[in-house]
Amino acid sequence: MGVLQAAARATQVAVMGGPRGLHARVKHSSWVNERKHLEAGRPAWAAEVLLCDQDGGILEGLLTNFCVVADHPEDPSRAALFMAPPSSPLLQGLHLQRVLQAAQLMGLPVVWQAPHPSQRSSWREAFLTNCLRGLQPVGEVRCPPDNFWGHAPWDVKLPVTDGEWTTRLRAAAKGLQQLTPAP
Repeated sequence: MGVLQAAARATQVAVMGGPRGLHARVKHSSWVNERKHLEAGRPAWAAEVLLCDQDGGILEGLLTNFCVVADHPEDPSRAALFMAPPSSPLLQGLHLQRVLQAAQLMGLPVVWQAPHPSQRSSWREAFLTNCLRGLQPVGEVRCPPDNFWGHAPWDVKLPVTDGEWTTRLRAAAKGLQQLTPAP
């Protein structure tokens, strides 16, 4: 008999920052200083600060990647995984690579487009991912008034625990982990 994994409690995130100054593929200590003011200004209710481009497209978190499962642009009856394209100034983490592999294996199309607040009515689920958190559902995304670009405030509420795709992607990504064998 299999063990059921408890659903993860969804977290809240704040869209507050602009993109990194340098492309994330370039290791540079200036990122530590760039993000200090965002970490200091993170609202108490937010587990993570998200970065967005000038048009409002969400790129990534300070320590995480951000993904949205939304209606497929060509067929709203189907789901698709949206995330900022690799050409964006973001760091695609190792765990995100596993999530992308899992999506491919499950037939969930990936749309390389930064999730945009103008399309939030089509968002079904959202999650953060990194090697420490694994895949953590996001229950609310808020853009507060004091954001980097001065965008009008907005928010979207999503499922408060794992959605269908979040659950399936977490399990599949976990199955793709490669453990280092003991000596």
